[in-house]
Amino acid sequence: MVTTTTGASRCGRSGRVRGDAGDDARVDDVVWTGGQLSTAEVDDLTTRAFSPPPLDDAGGGRSAAAMHGHFSTRPGATGLTARTSDGRLLGHGYGYPEFRWADHSSDWDDLLRAALGGEDPRLDGAWTLMLLAVDPVARGRGLGRCLVRGVVPAGSAAWLVTRDADTPAQCLYAAEGWTEIGRGPLGQPGDISAVLFKQPD
Repeated sequence: MVTTTTGASRCGRSGRVRGDAGDDARVDDVVWTGGQLSTAEVDDLTTRAFSPPPLDDAGGGRSAAAMHGHFSTRPGATGLTARTSDGRLLGHGYGYPEFRWADHSSDWDDLLRAALGGEDPRLDGAWTLMLLAVDPVARGRGLGRCLVRGVVPAGSAAWLVTRDADTPAQCLYAAEGWTEIGRGPLGQPGDISAVLFKQPD
């Protein structure tokens, strides 16, 4: 089902995207589709999104794809996808509501607790933004903002984990009011990630 979400409609921008072959795609003709992608599509998109500098992290893309099958099927999970009118995948985001510390006991969850100095009560009941990925050829056109606003309901508290690097995503999160509440080794080996939180509006 093709939908235009409130978040997407608020921040649509015109412009052009140039693909690898030099073909242009109108960004103001983006088709916004609700629901989830296949794991193969997430793998392809996140590998493209996370490979360029400063991330240089194709492995992180594969990890995101591996987690997708589990977290995208949680109760209440919401996904939003941006494609060109001819079907080219430009971006995807998804998340789920009602994070509860009591439901999280993995080794990674213990690293999260350490990064936050314990079970930060702000996360309980908040939305989790699990993934935001935009094809590098489509950056700078407002798609990331549309995806974040389309996945996380307006007025909701939310949190995410992102690589601690000077990326377009970090700039977007800062502009949208997300603030750092912790950091630690939550990504690929040797990397430091930041935990960001957005207060309810």
